[in-house]
Amino acid sequence: MTADFKTVWCDSTLPNRERKRLLAYLVEDVTLLKFQAEGETRIHIRFRGGRTETLTTQNPKSSAQQVKTRPEVVELVDKLLDDHICAEIADILNARGIRPGGSARRGKADAQFTDLRVIYLVKQYCLRSRAGNADKSRSLRKTRNYRMYPGQMGEVRHREKTCLQRLYRPL
Repeated sequence: MTADFKTVWCDSTLPNRERKRLLAYLVEDVTLLKFQAEGETRIHIRFRGGRTETLTTQNPKSSAQQVKTRPEVVELVDKLLDDHICAEIADILNARGIRPGGSARRGKADAQFTDLRVIYLVKQYCLRSRAGNADKSRSLRKTRNYRMYPGQMGEVRHREKTCLQRLYRPL
């Protein structure tokens, strides 16, 4: 049995319940020690013959951690806010091949940054745009395709304010 164990275990016709029986014959005890601070789990296996084995594995990330935007991307967005508007930042990130955190989800691997995703990052991480009000109106024109006429600047700022209020309404 011990000489052919690998052959028996890898046999595709062997059902999983038989594999479990094989493990029950070999393993006496298994102890899991989870070290949250280190981000790992140690597995102590005691076999029936008295031999012990210790394995170490990394703890899986929670679903929230898997889709969270990486800190280096947030730092880059913060630096780009000095000279660019949100739509331009989204274009820059996409051109560099950087993907948003949500791209870790199944079926979302090709997700790209949009101006709204950048605005979300700015809001979520309390980043401040150092660009002036002219940049805000330029951003609004570029992302929403508004036509600007000489007397409409106040109306556009009002639209921008109400749009952002709708986006970031408290839950």
